[in-house]
Amino acid sequence: MSDLPTSLRIGASPALSLPTADDPLTGVTIATPDVATAHAKPSGRSQEILLALPKDDYLKALSAYLRKQGLTVIETETARATIVQALTGEKIGVIVTADDLPDLPGMELLARLRDLGVATPIALLVDAYSEVREEVALECGAAEFLCRSQRHSIVAKRLSLLAAGSKRNSRQDPSATENLKVGRLLLKSHCHRALWRGREVPLTITEVRIVRLLACRAGTTISYREIYDVVHGAGFRAGEGTDGFRTNVRSLIRKIRRRFHTIDHGFDEIENHPGIGYCWRSAPAAQALPPPARSSMTD
Repeated sequence: MSDLPTSLRIGASPALSLPTADDPLTGVTIATPDVATAHAKPSGRSQEILLALPKDDYLKALSAYLRKQGLTVIETETARATIVQALTGEKIGVIVTADDLPDLPGMELLARLRDLGVATPIALLVDAYSEVREEVALECGAAEFLCRSQRHSIVAKRLSLLAAGSKRNSRQDPSATENLKVGRLLLKSHCHRALWRGREVPLTITEVRIVRLLACRAGTTISYREIYDVVHGAGFRAGEGTDGFRTNVRSLIRKIRRRFHTIDHGFDEIENHPGIGYCWRSAPAAQALPPPARSSMTD
């Protein structure tokens, strides 16, 4: 790993002094999470794909296919290099990692990046599908769960959608540039945050998408399949049998409810219609709100 500097001050310039901390894995001096997020992230998401994968035939083939589709690909082979690139790269739209990196398993890298304040969508790539591992990955903040057995065209489409920030159906969701208010719920799309009664709910990006889907159509039952498609895209099969995805959806909804309960023990807006799906309780019509004007201050 001698190709990387042993000390790097993220976001620093002669005219700007930022608070920093030494990351124990990389040995890199980085800005603290809030500052790193504010200064190292662009105002809009680009189409650059960061592949943090071992250098093998799969990486070579996937990288070539993505480039053929017009996507810009950046490759890193270690967790250390990935963290540096994630904090300094201003055009990264999505990060893909796997568990066979030499210095840190992909799941731990995912958690490390989230701890450092990296909000870029992260996809975990595995050799074979596992419902348990998918659940853990989503819990850790993964935006996508991919398998090496999937066709490159499917992987490319999902990564492209993540990078474009458009992995949602426009008829279900207002414009990605708009905030959404439904009763006591406020969803801030520009930073993937949810507020309930004015307090932030500790949801992952994937969980925010699910809540948005339900809240946008309050009073309407959303099927298990449609909820699962928000996570993986239409047609993805998971679990045992043709309806294995139902188990995943039930698990995701349980986690979402628990997160709301951390700030409101009486939260009961998500109803279950057994065998059909879930519904956000009826509320006044959803209101699409313009995002606040951008400034140097965080929300």
